[in-house]
Amino acid sequence: MVNKEGNNSQGGSFYTLVHLESHSLLNTHLVDVYADSLGGYAAFISNVDEKEDKMIVFQNVLSVPAWSVSILPDCKNVVFNTGEGRFLASSCASILQNIHH
Repeated sequence: MVNKEGNNSQGGSFYTLVHLESHSLLNTHLVDVYADSLGGYAAFISNVDEKEDKMIVFQNVLSVPAWSVSILPDCKNVVFNTGEGRFLASSCASILQNIHH
């Protein structure tokens, strides 16, 4: 994993995002975990079953709607799911604030 912060050609800073692992669960779920160079982790959990919602255990018990992707920016809490179409703005604002500090 790269743990260095750098600068882009316009002088702004950036950080590196590294794909750590993928897990296929029961051929209906895929879990992808990413880490950034600042020590943060995020997960994306997909349910490829077109008809049935699934309950899975990943850091806690999650309900993942059929044919959707859940975004967990802290690997624990879902802030967005493509099947539900709802976004928890307060969670995102908190995460962005932590990244900038």
